[in-house]
Amino acid sequence: MSEKKVLVVLGATGTQGGAVLRYLVRHEPNKFTLRGITRNPASQASRDVQALGVDIVKADNDDLASLKAALSGATHVFANTDSNQHIFYAMKHPEVLGPGETPLTYARDIEMQQGRNIVEALAATESLESVVWSTLASPAKWSKGKYTNVTMFDAKEAIGDLFWAEEKLKGKVSMVIVGFYLTNALKMPELQAPKKVSLFALDMTMGRCTNQQRQQPDGVFELALLSSGDVLYPHADVDADLGSWVSALFQAEAGVTLVGASEMLTWKDWLKLWADRNGVQARYRQAVISESATGIKKAVQEEFQFVDEYGLAGGNPGVIHPADVAAEQRY
Repeated sequence: MSEKKVLVVLGATGTQGGAVLRYLVRHEPNKFTLRGITRNPASQASRDVQALGVDIVKADNDDLASLKAALSGATHVFANTDSNQHIFYAMKHPEVLGPGETPLTYARDIEMQQGRNIVEALAATESLESVVWSTLASPAKWSKGKYTNVTMFDAKEAIGDLFWAEEKLKGKVSMVIVGFYLTNALKMPELQAPKKVSLFALDMTMGRCTNQQRQQPDGVFELALLSSGDVLYPHADVDADLGSWVSALFQAEAGVTLVGASEMLTWKDWLKLWADRNGVQARYRQAVISESATGIKKAVQEEFQFVDEYGLAGGNPGVIHPADVAAEQRY
């Protein structure tokens, strides 16, 4: 009987990494020996993953030697990085910023080095057969310089370019662009949840926030995003679907980029579903840049402008979609 393949997930306790591991435990329990990489094996989140039967190994994307050790013997790897944690950390702790540095450039530089470490560690893993990198399209690249402030997206594609260019990874790399999380309204309510507009609301005049308050007699819920609300966006049920997409990519021929969308919805469509499900009234409003968090205003604005104009994949004609994956490779 042949020995099991070893599938390693970087960021095992994160949204994406955790979803991939839970899927594999449920649907492919005998196919792989599962290994989860985490910075803190003693955390409750790590123990929860371990309880699923996953081997937990300590490593840090900032530490190349630890990554090489953690990837020893790996045949399949799902790799991803989290830029948001570094952005929000720098926003809370501006003392970490150097001269001329912003939370976005601070996070970009950290993420790029982590990406270089991951690629180098994978290139040194002789047992490796297949790797899936969780990427995003670069607005600066695909808009030909029109949108240059979405550095958290740019970094993902720049790291992806390192994957494609590494000679020792030729014929082993595929990528997934994960759509907007359907859970964002629950996990990031301050950014993407409809809010109750009751008693007072900011009066929006001439595209600016005038800070004049006026009474709202209807008290409806309002979703205010920087998108027009009329463009189809890829939305991803990460817990339900990401694992199946990654599994399919491991089985398919390498060299493809899949846009992970559970459903294509405009934000107005999404809001109607949300309102109907919760039995409330809701309306959509296109927000203005002043409503975004200080330090990332321009990046958030350009993120939505880019997707409205070019799509989450930037208009890349070579991407595939879940429906393009052969039926025998889906579960």
